[in-house]
Amino acid sequence: MYRIVRVNNDSHPDMPHALWDATTIIERGYWWRMNEDLTTLTYGTPIIGMGCYGGAGLFMLGIVSGEWEAEPDGGPWHRRVPVVWQPVIYSHGSGAAGKLAVKKVDNMLGVHVVRSNMELSKEQFRQVLDFVLKGKVLEANFTEPGQEAA
Repeated sequence: MYRIVRVNNDSHPDMPHALWDATTIIERGYWWRMNEDLTTLTYGTPIIGMGCYGGAGLFMLGIVSGEWEAEPDGGPWHRRVPVVWQPVIYSHGSGAAGKLAVKKVDNMLGVHVVRSNMELSKEQFRQVLDFVLKGKVLEANFTEPGQEAA
């Protein structure tokens, strides 16, 4: 089984906020979900994280490394699954270029990825992975917007 998942949400309206969110996701080592349908990501599943909102054009790669659990901090994203994320973010641009990258992935899959995650065939996963790896590699070391770098 292979999956593509959405990362970033409407509280990440621009690239600086989306990059900070992606970095936080990598550092914390999880992927979060609001609803209780937890069967779609199981241990060992390879996943591609695709940015949305201000993060359209950003991609991350990871492997599910554990079982679903409650988010101890609460909030709307109340379930999480451990993921070993590659410590880089792949960028295919921001703004119009980022939206075009999302559209390219949608075209590869033959459907708009509107849900938080969807299953991919091995061939679909490889096709999207090949596209992701052609992006610019960004190290995941961004600071929260408005904060000084240490």
